[in-house]
Amino acid sequence: MPKVIANPRENILAAARLMLTEDGYKAFSMREAARRSGMAVGTLYNYFPSKDSLIAGVMLEDWLCELGKMKEKCAAARDITEGLSALHDGIGTFSKKYRAVWESCAFGDGFRPEFIRRHRVLARQLADCLEPLISGSKTELPQDAALFFAENILVCSGRSELSFDSLLGVARRLTEPRE
Repeated sequence: MPKVIANPRENILAAARLMLTEDGYKAFSMREAARRSGMAVGTLYNYFPSKDSLIAGVMLEDWLCELGKMKEKCAAARDITEGLSALHDGIGTFSKKYRAVWESCAFGDGFRPEFIRRHRVLARQLADCLEPLISGSKTELPQDAALFFAENILVCSGRSELSFDSLLGVARRLTEPRE
């Protein structure tokens, strides 16, 4: 009789997350992920067809968790600068966790279109967090202001010439009521 594993996908993701944080991307293997999650390698491949898809699954789960926290903080924010700070902190927390993984990955030629697609989704998710703060602003901002700030918070969170303090300064100036 085959062995029944409760919550196999969650077990795989938990084992993979631990391996990734302890051993890094280069040492990560599907065989070890299967062993640590208590299943056969073939069964693991039924859930995740490759090492990169499993790692992406781990990161997506962690991103959605961090995004939920950022949404809560933005919902409680008093103004756009407080909302931007919440997003900046959340992106920083997530990035710090996975920066070493990203730096050790060799992205192939086909990665660029996928990167662009995922970047658009990410920017839209962040803009959605900011939208209530933009619409509640005392000054009238352009329709795409939330997306403008979302794109720029991503720029500031990476390695960029644009500092987060500069972005906050722009946000303050744009959202201050004019006399």
